[in-house]
Amino acid sequence: MSEKNFTNDGIQQDKAIKLATLRDSLMQRVDERVAPTGIFHWSYLMPHALAQCNGSPGAPPINQRLFRDFYHELATGSLPSVKMASIDDVDKLAAAHHEEGIIPIAIADYHYTTARDRFVASLLRHVDEDTPFEIPSDVSDAEAMKDVVEERHAFFASAILKQIFLGFTPEPVKHYGLDARFKIPTDCYFTNSKREFMELEIDLDDGTGWRPLPLDKEVTTSYASTGTKQISLRGQTDKGELSTSFILEVHGTKTPNPNEIWVFNGIFDDDGRKVVGHAWVFYGTGHDKLTAPVLIAEGFPGNYPLEYLWEKLNAHNLAENLRASGKDIVIVGFNEGTLGMELNAGVMIAAINTSISKLQTNKTSPHLIVGGASMGGVVARYALTYMEKNNMPHYTEKYFSIDSPHTGAYVPLSVQLFADYFARHSTGANDVKILLQTRAAQELLLFWWDSINKQLNNPQSPRRTAFVDDLNALGGYPKLPKKIGVASGAGDGKEIMDNGIQALYYSGGCVGVDLRTAPGSSDDNNDWLFARLAAGTKWEYFDFSDTLSCIESAPGGQAPTYKKLANDLKTSGYDPSVFVNSNCFIPTISALAMEALSPANNSDLLFEIRKLLNSSNGGTWFDTYAYSSMNLQHIDIEDTLAAWIYGNFQNQTVFVVNDQGQVFSLPDGEHLPYDGGATDIGVTSHGIIWIVSNKPCPGGYITCWYDRDSKQWHELPKTAGAISIVGLGSQSSYALAVNSNGKMLLLDQENHVTPVKSAHKAQDVGSNWNSPTWIISNEQRNRGFAPYWAQMHNPPTSEWHPVSESAAGTRVSVLPNGSAMMVNSAGAVWLVNQDGTGVHYPGVVASDISVGRDGTVWVISDKQRPGGYAPCWLDWTTKQWNELPAPVAAIRIAVL
Repeated sequence: MSEKNFTNDGIQQDKAIKLATLRDSLMQRVDERVAPTGIFHWSYLMPHALAQCNGSPGAPPINQRLFRDFYHELATGSLPSVKMASIDDVDKLAAAHHEEGIIPIAIADYHYTTARDRFVASLLRHVDEDTPFEIPSDVSDAEAMKDVVEERHAFFASAILKQIFLGFTPEPVKHYGLDARFKIPTDCYFTNSKREFMELEIDLDDGTGWRPLPLDKEVTTSYASTGTKQISLRGQTDKGELSTSFILEVHGTKTPNPNEIWVFNGIFDDDGRKVVGHAWVFYGTGHDKLTAPVLIAEGFPGNYPLEYLWEKLNAHNLAENLRASGKDIVIVGFNEGTLGMELNAGVMIAAINTSISKLQTNKTSPHLIVGGASMGGVVARYALTYMEKNNMPHYTEKYFSIDSPHTGAYVPLSVQLFADYFARHSTGANDVKILLQTRAAQELLLFWWDSINKQLNNPQSPRRTAFVDDLNALGGYPKLPKKIGVASGAGDGKEIMDNGIQALYYSGGCVGVDLRTAPGSSDDNNDWLFARLAAGTKWEYFDFSDTLSCIESAPGGQAPTYKKLANDLKTSGYDPSVFVNSNCFIPTISALAMEALSPANNSDLLFEIRKLLNSSNGGTWFDTYAYSSMNLQHIDIEDTLAAWIYGNFQNQTVFVVNDQGQVFSLPDGEHLPYDGGATDIGVTSHGIIWIVSNKPCPGGYITCWYDRDSKQWHELPKTAGAISIVGLGSQSSYALAVNSNGKMLLLDQENHVTPVKSAHKAQDVGSNWNSPTWIISNEQRNRGFAPYWAQMHNPPTSEWHPVSESAAGTRVSVLPNGSAMMVNSAGAVWLVNQDGTGVHYPGVVASDISVGRDGTVWVISDKQRPGGYAPCWLDWTTKQWNELPAPVAAIRIAVL
């Protein structure tokens, strides 16, 4: 790094430097004689903002962020003889009241000393116009100092709520729920004044007006609506009235009450100290005890409030849908989520063991689904891998992660530099700096700025290297459960912005901020400039010879880092120019554990993942996974992804038709009788069963759907005659059929029959969730017929895409990622990607094929039995086909 004048604003910076030099000269002379209040205030960042918070009726309302910054300014200016609590102490005191369900209101009531306005004005004239100026040499001369400093009074307050970070980006501070309990605790009244309030009153902006609120007394309210509330305080003293107001954001919540709350110690210690965790348990519908748990670990930095976690987890009603399906939701939290991930993996192991113990006590066979969001997915991965390595039974059938950084995360290097540089001036910057230095952060981040040694660790902190080596030594990932991955980012391989561009800029007064995106901007020395920063000095340049990848613009889960930083600067009274709102936080290739694709390699970051899914390239260890159609905010999911997750968490149900036309569901063996029998079968993503019957009609045979409640089949009009049928994934009740003329028909339970436009005649069709639809056409090829695929739209119009001339099949089904599983005329099973590349899965000769919503592939083999042939399913890990035992036999198959 280096210091330079910058061409466009060098004059302004020279003035700032001159001003800062004079300021520092004055600050060096400050003692109790200059500041008898014990506090001398002169902020670089917000020199005049605090003056408005003087207890007068016209003082503007503040928010929690400004309270913390104003208090920090006063604490920073306190003399050694004054013992002011730090802002960290304020947060800790508030946290103790949060444990009791109280919203603590903190009051700062301080006399402080500051430079007089006219003194500052003369100083500025000297800087701008080079007018004569002299700082008094004798600070003991009271008369001389009267022209330099003056005493002021600050009186401001705010509710102190828990600050939540999504990764490293602060979320808006909110109170969840309409009911609220407030208190002004004695330990949150901070003052150097000897006055006593004769009366304190509060207006909670709930329509009830002013009411008394003595110290340590609780007042409650129930707001009629959510939104911004302006809460006012006033106090009567022997010298008159003081007043202040602050903003409180009231956010609605529909979080249910947990059925159980667990608190436990992890199995690992942190240098002899217990690592503690907790869990909230919500029973599934019809359960009065733990029966079918889904364990979900929270992400970095941990210890989130339940309301926030539930809101995220219940996106598109996912959590409630899981409960309705009979799953118990167990949300696992880490009291200290910033500890090493391996330490909190011990907490996750304790949660797994607690679940197993309770299931065994409840005389229920343990069958677990275990995973997490963001860092929680990596922690859960480590926990299960450790348990397998050490022969600890975990009874986990499925492991999942939602936008987890399996191969690393990225926080913009320029923002890491900003946080370090401005930490002593801004509580917000200091909060981020503290998070960045934690052990868990170092284990997560691919590129890390060491703020202690002032150096860039490229590619990563030694702690990350050690963590990755440790995890790989354990086995890398759990082998026993089925592994399910979800990415909030897109899989299209498209950059979200240009590289090495200016992201945010401000220059004024004593402050300068100029941040660049990765890989930085190349300078005259062939170094890479990431930031120019100034606080009372020249622009300080942060440029590195190290070359970073273009990870910031890669597709992936997004973080609104620059937008949030710009908003904070605006809150502080600045007007920055922001050119980039969001950056990639978790690359899609990281969330999907594409271990053969490195986030340090630009071509890998921008690889079109949909070409690699379920093929040998890409190197993922997930058995099935899905990504978003666009780059969403980190851990956000689309409605189709929520449905896909829901489907993958359900127990698989297989529907078959035997050679007598009888329909059965497996594994329960339930017979679904229909007069006339079936020739083909399909099932929608939400379990609606469709068949093509044995009853002839124009276009083939009558189509029907099954009503599970009445256990009745419903026939569609004869205009819906077909020879092949499949249930659609993205629409719960629809089916897509092909008739004997090769026409495709969209069918629903209301007897609507809608033709699908296509220039190609079809003989079979496949679909799965929000994936493309595939058809087997009537165009003859070696070993079958030509396949086509299309993204279906509603109304059903589409553009059909051909596949390479080497691809051919007779029956088709579709994987959740959009690739097809096909059977050709020789009975061979192939995975065929949209670009025509394919993988053969030998070991079976098949006549029909179906893919479940969780990606499991089922076929009807050539092993003959009474009633048809043996169904088989593919183990993606071993690439082996597994046969269902006799007497199960069928000629057609559909999998939910």
